[in-house]
Amino acid sequence: MARKTKLIAAQRSFVGGEISPTSIMDIRRERYADSAKRLRNVYVSPEGYAFRREGLEYVATTTSNQEARLINFEFNNIQTYLLVFTAGEFKVYKDDVLQATVSSSPVSTLTLAQIQEMDFTQSADTLILVHPDVAPIQIQRTSHTAWTAAYITFEHIPVYAFNGVTVTEPVTNHLTLSSVSGRDVTATSTHNIFDANSVNQYIIGKKGGILFITQYVSATQVIGDVHVDFPDTTIDAGEWEYESGYEPAWSASRGWPVSLTFYQSRLWFGGSKSRPQTLWGSKVSYFYNFDLNGSNAADAIDVTLDSDELNAIQRVYPGRTFQIFTTAGEYYIPNRDTEPITPENISVLPATGHGASAVTPVSVDGATIFVQNNGRVIREFVYNDVEKSYNAANVSIYSSHLINASRSLVVRKATSTVPADFVYLLNTDGTIAVFSALRSVGLAAWSLFTTEGEFEDVTVVNEVVYVVVKRTINGSTVRYIEKFNEAAYMDASKLSTSGSPTDTWAGYDHLDGETVAVRGDDYILQNVTIASGNFTSSEKVSAIEAGINFSAIIETLPIDVDLGGYSMAGQYRRLVSAQIRLHNSRNISVKFLNNTYEPAFRQFGDLLDSPVQTFSGYKKVYLNGVDREPTITITQTEPLEFIVLGTLVEVK
Repeated sequence: MARKTKLIAAQRSFVGGEISPTSIMDIRRERYADSAKRLRNVYVSPEGYAFRREGLEYVATTTSNQEARLINFEFNNIQTYLLVFTAGEFKVYKDDVLQATVSSSPVSTLTLAQIQEMDFTQSADTLILVHPDVAPIQIQRTSHTAWTAAYITFEHIPVYAFNGVTVTEPVTNHLTLSSVSGRDVTATSTHNIFDANSVNQYIIGKKGGILFITQYVSATQVIGDVHVDFPDTTIDAGEWEYESGYEPAWSASRGWPVSLTFYQSRLWFGGSKSRPQTLWGSKVSYFYNFDLNGSNAADAIDVTLDSDELNAIQRVYPGRTFQIFTTAGEYYIPNRDTEPITPENISVLPATGHGASAVTPVSVDGATIFVQNNGRVIREFVYNDVEKSYNAANVSIYSSHLINASRSLVVRKATSTVPADFVYLLNTDGTIAVFSALRSVGLAAWSLFTTEGEFEDVTVVNEVVYVVVKRTINGSTVRYIEKFNEAAYMDASKLSTSGSPTDTWAGYDHLDGETVAVRGDDYILQNVTIASGNFTSSEKVSAIEAGINFSAIIETLPIDVDLGGYSMAGQYRRLVSAQIRLHNSRNISVKFLNNTYEPAFRQFGDLLDSPVQTFSGYKKVYLNGVDREPTITITQTEPLEFIVLGTLVEVK
């Protein structure tokens, strides 16, 4: 009797990530075999396997449990800090130890809404914050514990005639200059013409020369800087003009810059309330000098996007080129082969027309990742050397259900141990969508991180990911600063050690009243309830972790088998068995339909008083059931090691 051929559905990697239900019929067959229906609390590696995310180690509680904004400050690889902003103050942490609290003006006036919306950039020991309703603020560090905050004192603010220019030609006034060139030049008129509003206005010589007025002295005298040299110190009546109507481009009434970055030794500001499409660059190496009226290549820059629609600048970013993200499209300033950007050669070119949100972009694997202005699409802004132009492909198209009105975007760069970039996208529903990316091996996988509570902010400090988490502890709402720690297996957890085995542990006050999971010396111990920060473990151990448990979940797409180019999609299928390929793992369960299977991990001959050893290889479970769209779900509910390389499922 002929033996029936086994039909095996093989999943050899997860590099396609979690796929949205609406994309299942649309994705290519080769991508289908590398994707999943659900990837929760797992990363995907460049090699294609899925592994449990780190636990979240408790660092501190926010001031009065307020909502907070996290900002990274990295002076160098050793001197790195976490800045935690709440309404009216910020705290500085180094190596998770509080160093300073700053609550003086102007930080004391910042509201929660302003803190959440502000953009920032850093150079050396100075952090600059901008918000359209707040004058730019500089925060300076002089030591671990010494930090100051102040409004920026600009040497020059650019001027603009919002209501047009008025030109006055003093036909009876002679003008005398103390010098034909230079700064602090005194201009004296023979009759009254000036007033207190003359500051920031211009004197124009008809035969040459421009004086920018910086000080008002009297109705007949002002002081200013010569931007274009005059031919003589004496100018006859009718040979000069007084131009008025100019005012500072940024002010409390006109609004302040929206975004900023450093690029080619200039500080750049992008957009404001009154001039949303304008880009300003400081003088080279003089970051607070935006004097536009010079003739040198190093002078300040003022350029407005040339567009037939309102393209308000949301963010500027120093990528492969200078990149400008607006509400209606993406622009860039092309690099010059032999010279930097100058007032004479600057040109802003349109690139793509999608429009960006106010979430600050990040650089990932040679591309710039940004959030489209609807907050639900993530795009990869990358230069195409063949076409000599930018493209902005949708990198979330197959996982759109994981993107929910994104609020923040950060990246943890590849390391020697994990050669992939991980992008963390904070959603408004309190989840974090994680994008594992490495273009060279085809890794582009989305997964979703959840916790018992809501993620409210995220940042990366020197390869460590920090979050603010809103939790309910013992019936009260709290907000904790926590960090992803590969040594931790639970959330809001604390790791403690003792010189000798003990069952008495203290210092867990942040979990008072909660019943939490416990792991000690690689054992899973009995759950405990924290009281006054203390608990007694069920066994005496030397190292312990207590915290809030979470589950890692992998659910396959509907099991399908390729029958010579034909699919079994839509047909009833019986699943006979599933073999889960694991690596250095402990504790999994496999669910199919309403049945849950738990393969054994303790092997014959193992010592009963030792922890279960990690296992590498196949764990086989026999299944029972028929379904039109059968999936299997692999779950780990214990705080243990979990690495899934793939699955083999026998189908009838």
